[in-house]
Amino acid sequence: MALRIAVLRGGPSHEYDISLKSGEHIISQIDSPEYEVYDVVVNPHGVWHHQGVEVQPADFIQKIDLLLNAIHGEYGEDGELQRFLETHNVLHNSSSAYASAVSMNKQLTKDILQKGGIKVPKGILVKKEEVQSKADIEQVALEVVRHFTLPVIIKPVSKGSSFGMTLAKSFHQIEYGVELALNFDDAVLIEEYISGKEASVGVIDGFRNQDHYSLLPTEIRHSSKEGFFDLSTKYGKEEHLYTPGSFSQHEKEELQLIAIEAHKLLGLSHISRSDFIVHPKRGVYFLEINSVPGMTEQSIIPHSLRAIGSTTKEMFDHMIKRILKRS
Repeated sequence: MALRIAVLRGGPSHEYDISLKSGEHIISQIDSPEYEVYDVVVNPHGVWHHQGVEVQPADFIQKIDLLLNAIHGEYGEDGELQRFLETHNVLHNSSSAYASAVSMNKQLTKDILQKGGIKVPKGILVKKEEVQSKADIEQVALEVVRHFTLPVIIKPVSKGSSFGMTLAKSFHQIEYGVELALNFDDAVLIEEYISGKEASVGVIDGFRNQDHYSLLPTEIRHSSKEGFFDLSTKYGKEEHLYTPGSFSQHEKEELQLIAIEAHKLLGLSHISRSDFIVHPKRGVYFLEINSVPGMTEQSIIPHSLRAIGSTTKEMFDHMIKRILKRS
């Protein structure tokens, strides 16, 4: 009897379209007589649909053996879906609800990793209740100018795919960036901008007989004028990705070790992808981590798998068998 697997995609976040493509690619890769695949789309209001028909999550999950989560951002990556699946004892490929929630919060993630000896950019957290007026935002901008060398990176504390992110090079761009980020979240992270080579490293549990297998570092070279790894680069043309990148042997090894250490310190399971900046003099800085990394055909993980002679299909076959074995 074929294993009944639901692939959950879509969701209420700004990453809805990306999630649809991630799920579509996963479905194409697990197309096998071994598996009976259920394509489940969660609409922007959080309603589950199978074959275009609304279904009740608690009822639907009784029909499946395992769920593969392809929902990025809110609901799929912040612990909410994971709590539901844990409550109903559903096998799935996500991290725990707690680890998912923590790793989704960039400030909490930084705090944990910094205590673990991992270098992170200097930054400050600004909460929405602290900036209730234009004057409050102006005061924040003044504080940033006093304590940081411009430019700075401004981003929502719990959003992915560079949504709401600004590279602020002036006082007025700081004000704009804070206002923009607060449209996406209730808290804003303002960080020093560190120039250098952008890198991303995937970690897969139990792959190729290693407890935590690190993929080769991918270097991201972008033509964006934004000056950071923006949405169009992340999910645009694969030609922006180079694996392995132009890193020294020492840099490559450090990136891989830190990616594994971040995965472990945050208690993540199955898969994660960490993003970094490699400064030519200051070294490797951790930026953020994704517990449900993109899985479109052009995304970093599938690209990195091809670079080591593997495939998304091999990875998910491994992941599914590992989940079943450990259940």
